[in-house]
Amino acid sequence: MATNFKQSGEVLTLTAPTGGVVSGEGVSFNDLFVVPLTTAAVGVDFAGQTVGVWSLAKKAADAMAIGDEVFWDASSDHVTSTSTGMLMIGYCVATAATSATSIDVRLAP
Repeated sequence: MATNFKQSGEVLTLTAPTGGVVSGEGVSFNDLFVVPLTTAAVGVDFAGQTVGVWSLAKKAADAMAIGDEVFWDASSDHVTSTSTGMLMIGYCVATAATSATSIDVRLAP
């Protein structure tokens, strides 16, 4: 039996960065994006989901369609369709007009 298995990887135990994390609001660690399952203050461990479909805040000016790649803007904590300088986090699974404040995203594996 293998003795070096740590966890499945669908939910990771991570330490909250500066500013902490809020349950259900995305957070990135360099090229790793997770959705916290719990709220945690800076330095406190939290569970971060790496898979699934999540409703996340989106940039108001962006219209998005099913299947579009979406990116995380860590400076303003929202999903955007702009790829330059952003982290690709997944794909739209719903359509959202510019007036929408959130978008359903399937996190990329």
